[in-house]
Amino acid sequence: MAPDRKPERGAAVVETAFITIFLLILVTGIIDVGRAIFTNISIQEAAQEAAVYAAFDESVTVADIAQRAVDSTSSPALNVGDVQVSCVPVPKSVKNGSRVSVTVSYSLDPITPFVGQWIGSFDLTKTAEAERFYDTCPA
Repeated sequence: MAPDRKPERGAAVVETAFITIFLLILVTGIIDVGRAIFTNISIQEAAQEAAVYAAFDESVTVADIAQRAVDSTSSPALNVGDVQVSCVPVPKSVKNGSRVSVTVSYSLDPITPFVGQWIGSFDLTKTAEAERFYDTCPA
């Protein structure tokens, strides 16, 4: 007579369930890292776009600069409150100018189960600076 194999089949199902859960968490963690890298690059590009816009337009306002950063990216969905703009006059020997600094902040919530509860959201902040060709700062 052949030995009974039912207990071994049950053990294989339990082991498969544990491995599947572990692999699912691992895959979603990799997806979260990819999302964080993509979002980090996107907010850096938004800050750079707004800083360049501020450097070449004399009549630009702070609200225009913030809106340019928001409009320059579709993912992540930024709002004007995520963008801070500062400007300082810079005296130079030939012609005075100013330096504008644009900071974009975004909070990314992970999709990995349990990770969002353990560490919360990822706070990403990027700053770009540009020399303005005008000695006045945006209002």
